Amino acid sequence: MRELLHPAARWRRLCAAGIDFVVVGSVALCLATVTGAFEHHEDWQGMRPQVRVLGLALLSYLLVNVYLLLIAGQTLGKRLLGISMLACSDNTVAALWRYALRVLPLSCVAGIWIDPAVFGAVFVLNLLPIFGPQRRCLHDYLAHTWVVRGKVR
Repeated sequence: MRELLHPAARWRRLCAAGIDFVVVGSVALCLATVTGAFEHHEDWQGMRPQVRVLGLALLSYLLVNVYLLLIAGQTLGKRLLGISMLACSDNTVAALWRYALRVLPLSCVAGIWIDPAVFGAVFVLNLLPIFGPQRRCLHDYLAHTWVVRGKVR
């Protein structure tokens, strides 16, 4: 019989997100340096700077996390803090398209609006539902996922 699953603590999710932000951001900076995305801006003519940054950030996210996401439903930060993302429908590791639904909406807002106030408002709206009893963010509801304590395989 499968063990009873419990939502992950909010502080664990926050710390895992912080770890992921630092690691993915560091990889993105390395990619930006290697590709010359900022030094050779004339090679990127016609592309808005935030789209460049968004592309590097998404590529970095995939490089760092795709393997762990597919085998264990975890990012590096979630693995370090002992939490996992699962599909709500059957409590199994979510399919890759669900992770895209978690990441892309907020990423698109960041890429479209350079205005920090608009991005900040969307970011806060995404996080507000985590204070409900299910401890799920808006992106969890969009992707039909939830984050639980422990590693689920």
